[in-house]
Amino acid sequence: MKFYLKTMTSDKFLAQQTIVLLKNLEVSLVFIAPGSRSAPLVLSIEGHGFACYTFFDERSLGFIALGASKALNKPVAIISTSGSALMNIGASLLEASYQKIPLIYLSADRPKSLINKGMNQTFNQPNLFSNFISHSFHIEDTSENQEIISLFSKIHQSFRDLGAKSPIHLNLGFSEPLYNTINIKSEELSTDLHQLSKSKQIANCLNCSYVALNKPTIVFIYESRLIDWCELNVDFEKLAQNHVYLVSEVGVHISSPLVNPYADEFFRSLYRLDEHIDFQLISIGEIALSKHFGLVRQRFFNAKHIDFSLNLRDYSLNMHYSNHLYSELPDLFDFLMSYSFPKFDNFHLETSENLSKEYLMIEEVLDYIEEGSMVFLGNSSVVRYVAQSKLIQKNISFYMNRGVSGIDGELATAIGMSIALSRRIYVIIGDISFLYELNSLMITQYIQIELTIFVLNNQGGKIFQKVGSYPEALASYFETPHHINFQDIANLYQASYFKATLSELKTKLSELKKTNNPICLFELKSS
Repeated sequence: MKFYLKTMTSDKFLAQQTIVLLKNLEVSLVFIAPGSRSAPLVLSIEGHGFACYTFFDERSLGFIALGASKALNKPVAIISTSGSALMNIGASLLEASYQKIPLIYLSADRPKSLINKGMNQTFNQPNLFSNFISHSFHIEDTSENQEIISLFSKIHQSFRDLGAKSPIHLNLGFSEPLYNTINIKSEELSTDLHQLSKSKQIANCLNCSYVALNKPTIVFIYESRLIDWCELNVDFEKLAQNHVYLVSEVGVHISSPLVNPYADEFFRSLYRLDEHIDFQLISIGEIALSKHFGLVRQRFFNAKHIDFSLNLRDYSLNMHYSNHLYSELPDLFDFLMSYSFPKFDNFHLETSENLSKEYLMIEEVLDYIEEGSMVFLGNSSVVRYVAQSKLIQKNISFYMNRGVSGIDGELATAIGMSIALSRRIYVIIGDISFLYELNSLMITQYIQIELTIFVLNNQGGKIFQKVGSYPEALASYFETPHHINFQDIANLYQASYFKATLSELKTKLSELKKTNNPICLFELKSS
C-alpha cells in the first residue's frame, strides 16, 4: 500500500513511518490520550484519513478502543504519552490479549539515555507487557531510517502472521524538540510493507485421527470473535442426526434450534454422571463462561478433550487433552458430519429455573430490548442471569469482556462499540461495575454516543454471598456496600433517569420507550 502525506506532519521520520505502518495495517480509528511526549505522533496523524478521538482517562480510553475494535472486527490504534499512562492502558491490553482483539498500542517514550536519570514520567517501558502480549517492539527516533523501515516491516509481518488476532505494543523513543513540523505535499513516503509475502498459515492440514468414532461426542461452542458461522457453513441438522451433542452459551450468535444455548445447565447434568464414563468433548472458542465446563474437565478420567482455539491454553486436568487450532475448523465439521457417533446412555438434561428477584428483572429487560439490538453484559451476576434466560434465543447480539472476567472497562467497552458503529448499545451491568466506570461517561460530553444503561443495584457486590461464606462482620470487605443516589449521577451526565422495583418494571420500561435522550440510565432496584 502506498499513500501520500499532505500538509503538516512531524519532522521526525519515526513518526512519519508510524503513520505509514498504521495505513498498511488498515487502521481507520485512532484513540489519543493527551500528552506531550507523543506530540510527534499526534502532529503526524491528523488529516490523513483517520477518525481520531481523545479522552483524558487512559484506562477508560484503552477499553473504549477495545470496544471499537470488537465492534468493527478490525485493528484500532491507541496513542499515549510516557510514564504511568502505560500502566493505565495495560488493563485493556490484558483483556485484548485474552479476547484476541487487535489493538495497536503506540506509547511514546524518552530516549533510553534519559531513563533512570531522575526525569519526570520515565521508567523502563520496553517489553512492559511481555507476560501477556507476544509482540512488543521498541525503537528510537535517533535510529537510521533503514533500521526504522526494517523494524516496521517486521511488525507488519508479525501482525499479518497473527491474522490480526492479538494486540501489539510499539514503544517509540522521541527526543526533543517534539513539536517541529514540516510540510510534505507531493513527496511519496513509501515502504516495502505492502510487498511482503502472504502471512504464514497458522496450522497444518487437519488429521482427524485424534477424533474417536466410538465415543459419545459433545461439541461445546463458546464466545469467539474469530468464528464466522455463516462462512463455516455448518450443517447443524446433519450433526444432530449423527448424535453429536451441540451446546453453546451466551455470546455465541448461532440461531439454530438444534444447538442447546444453555451450556452450564448441560454440563451440570453431565457432571452428575458416573466419573468413569467415556466420551469426548470438543470445545471451540476463546473464553468460556460456564463454571461446570471446568468442573466436568476435572471429574472424568476416561473422557477426552480436544480444544480448538488460538489461545494455546493448557486444559490438561483429569481429561486426556489435545490442542488444535481454529484454522482447522471447516475440516473438523466436515469430518463430524460424515460419521455417526454413539449416544449417551442414561443422560437426562436437568433444568432449573432461577426465580430470584434479580433474575426476573433481567428477564423483563431482555423482553423489552428489541430484536436486532446489541447488548453488552457486565461480568459476575448479570452475565450468569442472562446465560440462564430463555430470552437469549431472541435475535439479540450479546457481547462481554470474558478475557480475564474483570469488572473494569465494561462501560468503556460499550462506549467504544457505540462510537465505532454509530448506533445505540444496551448495557446491563452491576452497580459496583457501573460505579467503577463513572469516569468513562465523561466522554459523552465530547462525543455523541447512544447508550441505554440498566444498572442492577443490590447495593454492593452481592455475588460474593453465592460463592463463599464469611463472617457478617467482614461483609463490607467483600461486598462494598454503598448508598449512592443514581439520579444524581444521571443529572451529572445529562442522562434520562428511570428507577423501578420488580413490580414497577413493566410500567417504567414503557416510559423509557418514549424518551429520545441519547443517554439513558435505568436503575433496577433489587434490594
